Amino acid sequence: MTSVMLASYPEVFAAGAIIAGLPYGVATNPSEAATRMFQSPARPASELGDLVRNASKHHGPWPKVSVWHGGAGLIRAILPCAGSQCSVRGPPPAGAAPLPGQDC
Repeated sequence: MTSVMLASYPEVFAAGAIIAGLPYGVATNPSEAATRMFQSPARPASELGDLVRNASKHHGPWPKVSVWHGGAGLIRAILPCAGSQCSVRGPPPAGAAPLPGQDC
C-alpha cells in the first residue's frame, strides 16, 4: 500500500518505507498481488518508472523511499527482486550507476 500512496500522492509525502512490498502497478487486486509476490517476471526499470510517473500529474520532487526486504522468515517467500524493484522510478540519470539488482 505504501507504493500506491507514494505514487498516487507524491506531493503529500516527504518519504515512505516499503516493507516486503511490491513495486507500484504490478498488481491491480489482492489476488494478483499474492501471485506476483511468488512468481513475477522481472520488469525493466523504465517500465516500472513509467507506472509511477503516470500515477499522478505530479512534476515536483518525489518522496524518498526506504525499502525493507529481508531474506529469512516469511519475507523470504517473496521474490527477492520485488524489493529492489520497489525503489526504481526509471533509468538512472546520465552518468549514474544503476541500482544493485535494478533489473533482476
